[in-house]
Amino acid sequence: MAPKNTTDIKAAIKESIIEILSDDEFINKLLIKINEKLDVIQSAVNDNSDKIELINKRMDNLMQAEKINNVCIFNLMENQEEKLLENLLKLFKDNMKVTLNKTDIARCYRVGVKKEKPRPVIVRFERYQTKLTIMKNCGRLSGTKIGIVEDLTKNRLELYRSLQRKCEDKKQVFTRNGNIYIKSENGVERKNVTSLE
Repeated sequence: MAPKNTTDIKAAIKESIIEILSDDEFINKLLIKINEKLDVIQSAVNDNSDKIELINKRMDNLMQAEKINNVCIFNLMENQEEKLLENLLKLFKDNMKVTLNKTDIARCYRVGVKKEKPRPVIVRFERYQTKLTIMKNCGRLSGTKIGIVEDLTKNRLELYRSLQRKCEDKKQVFTRNGNIYIKSENGVERKNVTSLE
């Protein structure tokens, strides 16, 4: 006898569902089909995750390549009427014995929020060779609070800082051409590090 109203229809549906769910063979077939679909989805997710990771690495490499002529300078005094370019040229000449012209620097600017400490300065040199000269003469800043490091992408900077925290001697961790290296215990072998693992 066919159901006559919505209450009868609801009752018939409920009864059919209970009957289906009590059929073990149907449930097993359903679970097998669901697992097959989940396996296909998981495989696609894994494949896409690998592709995304590869794309992220390539993007990071491209972003780092854009910074190849850059350095980051810490603790360079900051004042309201500062002439940053002139201050940099004076620092390089007086403290590092490297004489540069204004035209050697493509761009210089401070980054971050103004606080009590001086904000870091990003310097982009016109030529890579100029950057190398500055990096080779960083040792002449010892005894001052000023530090110069390569300008790294956010991912590489986070990795660099994490590695420094893990190493007893922070000088074991260093950068060259935007790549991060760790000196081995014998001080000779160097490894290009791309992750904490």
